[in-house]
Amino acid sequence: MIYKDNLEIEPIQVPFSEIQQSKNVQFKINGSYLAIEGNWTLQLRIVDSEDNEKVFQKDFIVY
Repeated sequence: MIYKDNLEIEPIQVPFSEIQQSKNVQFKINGSYLAIEGNWTLQLRIVDSEDNEKVFQKDFIVY
């Protein structure tokens, strides 16, 4: 996660674990990661078994 209001703050890496393996895989995140209110970008990087990377981004606001 990237804090867009102050780019001097390092991006936060959030570990997650798979909780269900099926056609629709589900993941679980433990912990609190959004202690600062403001504008954020969530960036998800998925790498497949052939090292192909796909990047998804979503902007959001924490009030």
